[in-house]
Amino acid sequence: MPVFRGHFLQMACLRWFDGSFWNLEKLEDLSYDEDQVFTVKRYCSVIVVEYFQIAQENDCKVEILVDGEVKECLELYWEFVWNNRLVRMILSEQKAGWHTIEVRPAGGRQNDWEQLKQFDIKLGIGCLIEDEC
Repeated sequence: MPVFRGHFLQMACLRWFDGSFWNLEKLEDLSYDEDQVFTVKRYCSVIVVEYFQIAQENDCKVEILVDGEVKECLELYWEFVWNNRLVRMILSEQKAGWHTIEVRPAGGRQNDWEQLKQFDIKLGIGCLIEDEC
């Protein structure tokens, strides 16, 4: 399964994908449980992640998993270009199916809650083909 990491995807914003995929659902303001884990199950063939940090100094590390497989590991730090949105396509399949998407702390340690709030992660979930959704 390919993961696209082209320059266009890195510089784009999630809103640019509104008409690119069928039934694109945007998940914003993710709510984490007490273990700092966000989990959702959706029927889709495409998952796009947008993220940025709104503070200059941040030490958050999170992983984004699809069906238990790490697709993206995000680490924000001083040198990160803050307030600059980055977008990655982490799932692209020809046929839609049920997928579990999870955002959780990376490296086996929890993040500072205030820093986690400054780490804005949005998910775009949809389908490549209209008849699948």
